[in-house]
Amino acid sequence: MGDIEFINSGDLFFERLWNMIDRSKTNCWILTYHMAESYIADETIRRLINAAERGVDVVLYVDWLNFYPSKHLIEKLRLQGGKVETLNDMNIYTRYINNFGVFTKNIFKRYHEKLCVIDNQVTVGSANFDIEYGQLLFGNDKFYDLNIILTKKCITDAQNLFLEIAGRYNYKLTPHQMEEIEDNKLDLLSCEPYYFRHDIQEYLLYKINRATKRIILAQGYYYNIKKVQKALKRAAKRGVQIELLTTRYRDQMAYKDLSNAKITKNLIKIGASIYEMSDRILHSKAYIIDDDIIAGSFNNDKWSWSMNSELSLLCTDKKFTHLAMDIIDDIKQNSLDIKLNNTKFVAGAYAWFWKWFLNTSEIMMNTKKNYKYFLLNAYVYDESNPIEERFALRMQRIKNFSVKISTLSNLLCS
Repeated sequence: MGDIEFINSGDLFFERLWNMIDRSKTNCWILTYHMAESYIADETIRRLINAAERGVDVVLYVDWLNFYPSKHLIEKLRLQGGKVETLNDMNIYTRYINNFGVFTKNIFKRYHEKLCVIDNQVTVGSANFDIEYGQLLFGNDKFYDLNIILTKKCITDAQNLFLEIAGRYNYKLTPHQMEEIEDNKLDLLSCEPYYFRHDIQEYLLYKINRATKRIILAQGYYYNIKKVQKALKRAAKRGVQIELLTTRYRDQMAYKDLSNAKITKNLIKIGASIYEMSDRILHSKAYIIDDDIIAGSFNNDKWSWSMNSELSLLCTDKKFTHLAMDIIDDIKQNSLDIKLNNTKFVAGAYAWFWKWFLNTSEIMMNTKKNYKYFLLNAYVYDESNPIEERFALRMQRIKNFSVKISTLSNLLCS
């Protein structure tokens, strides 16, 4: 039987992950945004080395911006046949010799997914590989994460994401045939705004606009997104209960000088309940809309909505909703309810700088006028078409539109 497990303990998650690597026989593929030298990263790499020695196909893809592991261990993993690669290198020389483009809007795009495919198991969630993501046994208990382990489900979709990345960078990667149970109530949603894929954004807006009971956002890195704000306001008018679970302290400079009372002012005005965790940094990225669960790496901020590559699991099976709600209740028990007058707004230089940087980078990501039509219509969700078909149709529309623009340009110039 297939299985799904929701884990909010960093120590328990890494213990499960390491056991999966130790038992692996075919493949261990890991995609993550952040890996820095620490007990968690070092132990993961050591176990990957042992797996590679057994003949397991080991792949480690990490975003270039946050790749600081033990060089000795990485070199040893490569010597054993492990495929270790950094994604979207920002080094000017490397970009030039690999024809990635030195000055391009793609440089703002980060690979923010957290995905592991180990034989017939898949993990999706919010934890990276560093000391902050473990609790007192393996780390420093700084972050509160939500990770999900799937058994015999979503394997093909997860492998396909790795194959897409490998094809993009000309890395050699071969898929593995594994026993898999089809489940139409589970799906991996991805988004890559640079490549006009907005599966997560489309589904979120689609569900928020049709919510009838509740909308819960467990989002530590919450930022005001106009599309979401308007959809939540309409939902509140329909009588939908809205709750935001966020965090008082954040590790990102863009948020450090902003209080939740200011960020969530509009939500409080429409009657939403706001809870902030203060003993740890809430690092989970999840939504519960009626009985649907969307959880993974997708933050409710401008980076995720407009720039980064993200991955979340969609679960529409009601029998698993209570598992997610148990974690929501645990977050609430460790949080305070905040109001407009609870805290003062502090607008430091960092806050204004990052607000300018976010707006500027978002504009630069959307500079191609040829694609303006598709950007304006990116969030039209059609549930009658599977996600893969919608993406293929969108890319075909982009291709057709580009041909029309090119033809018109040739006529004008002739």
